Amino acid sequence: MTTQADHSSTQTSPMVVEGLETLRAAAGTRLGPTPWLRVDQARIDAFAEVTCDHQWIHVDQVRARTSSGRRSPTAI
Repeated sequence: MTTQADHSSTQTSPMVVEGLETLRAAAGTRLGPTPWLRVDQARIDAFAEVTCDHQWIHVDQVRARTSSGRRSPTAI
């Protein structure tokens, strides 16, 4: 079961690290949780395109619905 974590302390702007010294200085900094990202079929299809991973479990919604244990395409 997926649960949503407490995001009350979420950083509102991304941390920008410019250069190796700034990166080293940021070592140990808590980045915190990020906002939820919707992974819809369009995003899955785009990922499949750039990675050449066109397995049916990701891109064939009908087959995934009828043949996979998850009953839908999977992004993992």
